[in-house]
Amino acid sequence: MTITQRLVLIFSLLAMSLIALVIISLSVISGFQSRFEYVQMNAIPSIRDLNKSISVTNQLGIALYRHHST
Repeated sequence: MTITQRLVLIFSLLAMSLIALVIISLSVISGFQSRFEYVQMNAIPSIRDLNKSISVTNQLGIALYRHHST
């Protein structure tokens, strides 16, 4: 095998590995995107609902304190 053939083989393998790396990277990025969309659709509204519940609970505690102190 000549040096030229070896270099062609090595650069071909390098090009194929770069293509494989790009494909894998794109699939990983799309996975991140789907998880982020899940968080946006499910977790964030739940956190907002919990915040509302905590706020109402705090207001109820204040109202009970005011009622008890009068």
